Amino acid sequence: MSRLVLIEQYEAMGGPEVGGRGNDGFEEGPTDSGEYRIAYCKRHVSRRYPFWSSVPWGADLKEEAGEIWVKVRNTWERLSRYSPATKEDIAERHKELYRIRALPSSWVFNDFGHMTCYLYKDRNRNGKLDGQETIHGEFLHTTPETEAAHKMGERVRLEPSHGCVHLKPADIDDPRVYGEEPQSHRP
Repeated sequence: MSRLVLIEQYEAMGGPEVGGRGNDGFEEGPTDSGEYRIAYCKRHVSRRYPFWSSVPWGADLKEEAGEIWVKVRNTWERLSRYSPATKEDIAERHKELYRIRALPSSWVFNDFGHMTCYLYKDRNRNGKLDGQETIHGEFLHTTPETEAAHKMGERVRLEPSHGCVHLKPADIDDPRVYGEEPQSHRP
Protein backbone atom coordinates (compact mmCIF):
# COMPACT_ATOMS: atom_id res chain seq x y z
CA MET A 1 0.00 0.00 0.00
CA SER A 2 1.45 3.37 -1.02
CA ARG A 3 1.34 6.33 1.30
CA LEU A 4 1.35 9.96 0.17
CA VAL A 5 3.75 12.24 1.99
CA LEU A 6 3.68 16.05 1.72
CA ILE A 7 7.18 17.16 0.71
CA GLU A 8 6.53 20.82 -0.04
CA GLN A 9 3.62 23.18 -0.55
CA TYR A 10 3.50 26.07 -3.04
CA GLU A 11 1.20 29.00 -3.65
CA ALA A 12 -0.65 28.37 -6.92
CA MET A 13 -3.58 29.71 -8.92
CA GLY A 14 -5.91 27.64 -11.10
CA GLY A 15 -8.77 28.51 -13.41
CA PRO A 16 -11.97 30.40 -12.61
CA GLU A 17 -14.83 28.66 -10.78
CA VAL A 18 -17.15 29.09 -13.77
CA GLY A 19 -16.18 28.43 -17.39
CA GLY A 20 -16.56 30.87 -20.26
CA ARG A 21 -14.42 33.11 -22.41
CA GLY A 22 -11.56 35.07 -20.88
CA ASN A 23 -10.75 38.70 -21.62
CA ASP A 24 -8.32 37.43 -24.26
CA GLY A 25 -11.11 35.58 -26.11
CA PHE A 26 -9.85 32.09 -25.20
CA GLU A 27 -11.94 29.49 -23.40
CA GLU A 28 -11.33 29.19 -19.64
CA GLY A 29 -12.73 27.04 -16.88
CA PRO A 30 -12.15 25.43 -13.51
CA THR A 31 -8.97 23.43 -13.04
CA ASP A 32 -9.66 19.70 -12.94
CA SER A 33 -9.57 18.26 -9.45
CA GLY A 34 -7.81 15.03 -8.57
CA GLU A 35 -4.43 13.56 -7.82
CA TYR A 36 -1.78 14.00 -10.50
CA ARG A 37 1.90 13.15 -10.91
CA ILE A 38 4.46 15.11 -12.89
CA ALA A 39 5.47 13.24 -16.05
CA TYR A 40 8.20 15.68 -17.13
CA CYS A 41 8.97 19.39 -17.40
CA LYS A 42 10.24 21.38 -20.39
CA ARG A 43 9.67 24.56 -22.36
CA HIS A 44 6.21 24.54 -23.91
CA VAL A 45 5.17 25.74 -27.33
CA SER A 46 1.56 26.00 -28.40
CA ARG A 47 -0.14 26.36 -31.75
CA ARG A 48 -3.36 27.16 -29.86
CA TYR A 49 -1.81 30.47 -28.71
CA PRO A 50 0.33 31.30 -31.77
CA PHE A 51 0.94 34.99 -31.14
CA TRP A 52 3.29 34.59 -28.16
CA SER A 53 3.48 30.87 -27.38
CA SER A 54 4.58 29.32 -30.66
CA VAL A 55 8.18 30.30 -29.83
CA PRO A 56 9.89 28.61 -26.87
CA TRP A 57 10.84 30.74 -23.88
CA GLY A 58 14.46 31.88 -24.07
CA ALA A 59 14.90 31.40 -27.83
CA ASP A 60 17.49 33.88 -29.17
CA LEU A 61 15.97 36.89 -30.93
CA LYS A 62 17.53 39.44 -33.27
CA GLU A 63 16.74 42.01 -35.92
CA GLU A 64 18.63 41.77 -39.17
CA ALA A 65 17.99 43.73 -42.36
CA GLY A 66 14.67 44.97 -40.98
CA GLU A 67 13.37 41.49 -40.15
CA ILE A 68 12.96 39.76 -36.80
CA TRP A 69 14.71 36.40 -36.50
CA VAL A 70 14.37 33.72 -33.86
CA LYS A 71 16.69 30.79 -33.19
CA VAL A 72 14.67 27.59 -32.87
CA ARG A 73 16.36 24.17 -32.67
CA ASN A 74 19.76 25.82 -33.35
CA THR A 75 18.57 27.42 -36.61
CA TRP A 76 17.87 31.11 -37.24
CA GLU A 77 14.47 31.53 -38.90
CA ARG A 78 12.13 34.42 -39.60
CA LEU A 79 9.84 35.02 -36.66
CA SER A 80 6.92 35.23 -39.11
CA ARG A 81 7.23 31.46 -39.60
CA TYR A 82 6.15 31.01 -35.97
CA SER A 83 4.26 34.13 -34.91
CA PRO A 84 2.48 37.10 -36.48
CA ALA A 85 4.08 39.39 -33.83
CA THR A 86 5.81 42.43 -35.31
CA LYS A 87 8.77 44.39 -33.96
CA GLU A 88 6.26 46.94 -32.63
CA ASP A 89 4.20 44.21 -30.91
CA ILE A 90 7.34 42.82 -29.27
CA ALA A 91 8.61 46.21 -28.11
CA GLU A 92 5.20 47.10 -26.67
CA ARG A 93 4.83 43.77 -24.87
CA HIS A 94 8.36 44.13 -23.48
CA LYS A 95 7.38 47.57 -22.16
CA GLU A 96 4.25 46.11 -20.51
CA LEU A 97 6.33 43.44 -18.78
CA TYR A 98 9.69 45.12 -18.09
CA ARG A 99 8.85 48.85 -18.42
CA ILE A 100 11.42 49.26 -21.21
CA ARG A 101 10.34 49.50 -24.83
CA ALA A 102 12.91 47.28 -26.55
CA LEU A 103 13.56 44.25 -28.68
CA PRO A 104 15.09 41.81 -26.16
CA SER A 105 17.86 39.38 -27.07
CA SER A 106 15.67 36.39 -26.17
CA TRP A 107 11.98 35.47 -26.36
CA VAL A 108 10.41 36.27 -22.96
CA PHE A 109 6.77 36.24 -24.03
CA ASN A 110 5.62 32.61 -24.13
CA ASP A 111 2.36 32.39 -22.13
CA PHE A 112 3.64 29.23 -20.40
CA GLY A 113 6.80 30.86 -19.05
CA HIS A 114 10.26 29.31 -18.93
CA MET A 115 9.07 25.92 -17.67
CA THR A 116 5.95 23.78 -18.03
CA CYS A 117 5.36 20.60 -16.08
CA TYR A 118 3.13 18.02 -17.74
CA LEU A 119 0.83 15.95 -15.52
CA TYR A 120 -0.87 12.56 -15.60
CA LYS A 121 -3.24 10.57 -13.40
CA ASP A 122 -1.45 7.43 -12.22
CA ARG A 123 -4.32 5.06 -13.07
CA ASN A 124 -2.53 1.85 -12.11
CA ARG A 125 -0.83 3.50 -9.08
CA ASN A 126 2.68 2.34 -9.98
CA GLY A 127 4.30 5.80 -10.05
CA LYS A 128 5.12 5.62 -13.78
CA LEU A 129 3.75 7.05 -17.02
CA ASP A 130 3.62 3.63 -18.69
CA GLY A 131 0.89 3.48 -21.29
CA GLN A 132 -2.07 3.20 -18.93
CA GLU A 133 -2.05 6.99 -18.65
CA THR A 134 -2.08 10.02 -20.92
CA ILE A 135 -0.71 13.52 -20.46
CA HIS A 136 -3.36 15.76 -18.96
CA GLY A 137 -4.47 18.87 -20.87
CA GLU A 138 -3.74 21.19 -17.94
CA PHE A 139 -0.19 21.96 -16.87
CA LEU A 140 1.84 23.59 -14.11
CA HIS A 141 3.56 26.72 -15.48
CA THR A 142 4.60 30.31 -14.91
CA THR A 143 3.52 33.33 -16.98
CA PRO A 144 5.35 36.21 -18.66
CA GLU A 145 4.03 38.54 -15.95
CA THR A 146 5.33 36.40 -13.08
CA GLU A 147 8.63 35.86 -14.89
CA ALA A 148 9.10 39.63 -15.34
CA ALA A 149 8.23 40.42 -11.71
CA HIS A 150 10.62 37.71 -10.51
CA LYS A 151 13.45 38.93 -12.76
CA MET A 152 12.98 42.54 -11.61
CA GLY A 153 12.92 41.55 -7.94
CA GLU A 154 9.31 42.59 -7.47
CA ARG A 155 6.52 40.81 -5.62
CA VAL A 156 5.20 37.98 -7.79
CA ARG A 157 1.40 37.97 -7.97
CA LEU A 158 -0.39 34.95 -9.36
CA GLU A 159 -3.42 35.51 -11.59
CA PRO A 160 -6.13 32.99 -12.52
CA SER A 161 -5.36 30.73 -15.47
CA HIS A 162 -7.53 29.38 -18.25
CA GLY A 163 -7.53 26.04 -16.39
CA CYS A 164 -3.86 25.23 -15.86
CA VAL A 165 -2.10 25.85 -12.54
CA HIS A 166 0.10 28.95 -12.32
CA LEU A 167 3.19 28.79 -10.11
CA LYS A 168 5.83 31.36 -9.25
CA PRO A 169 9.13 31.07 -11.19
CA ALA A 170 11.18 30.35 -8.05
CA ASP A 171 8.74 27.61 -7.04
CA ILE A 172 8.69 25.81 -10.39
CA ASP A 173 12.51 25.91 -10.29
CA ASP A 174 12.57 24.14 -6.93
CA PRO A 175 14.12 20.69 -7.62
CA ARG A 176 11.51 19.13 -5.34
CA VAL A 177 8.85 19.97 -7.94
CA TYR A 178 10.25 17.64 -10.58
CA GLY A 179 13.48 16.16 -9.22
CA GLU A 180 16.05 17.87 -11.45
CA GLU A 181 18.39 20.81 -11.10
CA PRO A 182 16.48 23.86 -12.36
CA GLN A 183 19.57 25.65 -13.74
CA SER A 184 19.63 23.19 -16.66
CA HIS A 185 16.29 24.62 -17.82
CA ARG A 186 16.82 28.35 -17.34
CA PRO A 187 17.67 30.38 -20.46
